[in-house]
Formats: sequence, structure tokens, C-alpha cells
Amino acid sequence: MTARARRHAAALACAAAAACAPGGEAPARDAAPAADSVAAFDPSRDYFPDKARVRRSTQFAVEYHGHYKVLTVTPRKAPHRRERYALVRRGTPAPPGFDARHVIPVPVRRFVLTHRDYRSSVVLLGVDDRLAGLDRFRTVTLPALRRRIDAGAVQEIGAQEHLDVERVLALAPDVVLNYWSVADAYNVGPKLAELGVRSVGLVAHWEEHPVASAEWLKAVALFFDREAEAERLFDAIEARYERVAAGARAAPARPMVLSGRPGRDAWGVLRPDIYLRREFVDAGGDYFWPVPPDSATFPSVPLEAVLERARDAPVWVRAPDGVRSVDDLVARDARLALFTAVRRGEVYAFDRGRTPAGGNPYDERWVTEPDVVLADMVAVIHPELARGRPLVFARRLDPPAGGAAAP
Repeated sequence: MTARARRHAAALACAAAAACAPGGEAPARDAAPAADSVAAFDPSRDYFPDKARVRRSTQFAVEYHGHYKVLTVTPRKAPHRRERYALVRRGTPAPPGFDARHVIPVPVRRFVLTHRDYRSSVVLLGVDDRLAGLDRFRTVTLPALRRRIDAGAVQEIGAQEHLDVERVLALAPDVVLNYWSVADAYNVGPKLAELGVRSVGLVAHWEEHPVASAEWLKAVALFFDREAEAERLFDAIEARYERVAAGARAAPARPMVLSGRPGRDAWGVLRPDIYLRREFVDAGGDYFWPVPPDSATFPSVPLEAVLERARDAPVWVRAPDGVRSVDDLVARDARLALFTAVRRGEVYAFDRGRTPAGGNPYDERWVTEPDVVLADMVAVIHPELARGRPLVFARRLDPPAGGAAAP
């Protein structure tokens, strides 16, 4: 840690020591309470009349206790690393039993976001005006966030293992919302905790169902007392998803669907218990590779084995991002031309609208728009059900120069 970082950390430690004041804050002497802070604490009052109901996620839960709410995050891949946070109404006492770094005053006034997965949640909840720091500016495509960047209202702090810790310390956020990973190198929480910075790891990417991932919108809402809005948004997302899935169930067949991004000699495949696999089921497709539940996160199999099993799959979904054409794809490995989907030009990447700098709308919006993702999946797997609906996230790669082969 640099000398500058140590000074910032010391300042934060002093602030934390003073935060024995109600709600984890150190109010100025004789200062009037802010509009979002309680002036006279009433222990009999329910300070959170709007409550979140967690129905689909298996990795977070919330309990309400009058003037504070407890958020419990239990990563499915590492349940022993469960974390509990007390989100305390400003101006009220911090509850016993929580480390100071796990006591967060709400509503949050100033926060940092370290990963693209939760950008759309912040915008949908209308709290982007409280965003002080954001990961990589070049990957941002959401108009609301681009406007804040262009206005100089938010600072770039780097993502995950490249986090600029000194800049985060200088921003002095109420909380850092970050991406939780099983790989310690990508987890910034412990590093921030050493410096006295409150941070919470979010785990939407480890849910088993896309709608469960979308429910993390509610987890984000807890920090801003936006539960009512989150409930309304989530109910609409869930209803739309179920309507699309019901339509796909009307398909007369479930074709095999090739998917993934091949490496030099191997092909990464998906576990059965990850939300991405569920999308194939709900879109009326048959994912090409069976994987035992106890396998690695994204196990790899030989490309030759994939050819043997899925050579005749009529469509390839989630091909590598940023590849313009089928010919460009085959240029990477000539064996890919042996797949029927490649010869027919039925290859799709989820990178529509990708910017030259590498920003991909799908990467920012998949958590809160699983219904749109599913509708795109249905459209490419069962075009007869699409009824002319334009693709939103999926993009068909340009067909082979000699023309696509006949079905």
C-alpha cells in the first residue's frame, strides 16, 4: 500500500471509530439532521414500510428489524463464505453483533460499482445520480451512465483485480458494490476490508435460473430503500419471461443447439446448474453437451468430441463476441467449417451493438432483461415462433463468402 493509501485508510479508520454514532455516522456537532436521516429515534417504529420478498434467488436473503435490515449473501459455490450486513437507517443505533465494516447506513448517498453486471440495476432503480465510481468507462453503453461520465460526475476506478484502491479511498463511498468470485484474485472485498472500506459482493452470475439472477435487482435496491420499485420491476420481468417461455413450449421439436467459444483444442461447456443452461431449456432447445453436476464451473472437452456429438446441430448460439463473419470464425480453426450450423451460416453471437472499444449492451443488461435474452434465444432456435421480431442482443454472423449451405 502506498503512503497516500495509508493516509486515506487512517482517515477512514478515524471516521469508523467516530461512527459509534447512530447509523454508523459521525454527525457534526449541532448540525441539523439530513432529510434522509432520523432526527429522533423511535424504537417502536418500522422505518422500512416497503419490504423486499426474495422468491427466486437462493443466494441472498433479507430480514427486517424495525430500524435496520440484515442482508445475508451466501455464494452457492462457497456457502462457508457467507456474509451478513446490517443496513441501518441513518440516525439510528447500529445493532450489536456486526463488525463496523458490515454496518452500512441507508439510504446510501454515495457508492462505487466495480462490475458491469449491475449497471442496469442502478439505472432502473434511479440511483445512478449517487454513483461516484465506476469500473471501465470504455465498456459503458447505457445512456444514463454515459451522460454522467461525459459530465465528469463519476470517476473511473478500474474493475476487480485492476481496481484503483487509492481512488476508491479518495471517493469515500458509503459502500462498494462488487462482483463476488470464487477466484480470490478477482475478489476486491478482502482488500477493501483491510482498508476499512465497506463492500458487498454480489452473486447474480451464480444463480441457477435467469429470473433468479434478475432478483438481485432487489438486493441492490436494499441499499437505497427502493424495495417497492424493485418489487414492481421484478414482477414485470418475471411475468414477461414466463410468457416467452410458455410460447417456446409450443414448439413442435427441441433441436440440438451448439453453443460456446472454442479454444485452440478444447471447447468450454456449461454445468447443468448454471442459469445459462436453463436458457436453452426455456427457449425450447437441447443443449448439446451433458455435464455431470459436480464438474468444474466451465469444463472443457476436446473439439473433436464436440464435432462427433454436435456436428449436425442446426444452430450455434453464443459464438465468440466480436467475430464479424463465419469466414472469420473458420479462419481461427478450419475444423469449425465441419459443423452444419457454420456451413448454413446459422451462427449467433450475443454482441449486437458492440462498440469499437469493447462495450457490449448484453453484458450490462442481461441481469435485468432475461426475458429479452430468452426472446432472442427463441428467435434463433425457433425462427417460426419469432413472427418477425427483431433481435435485441443476438447478432447473426455474416454468412460464408460462397453463400450458406442449404438446410
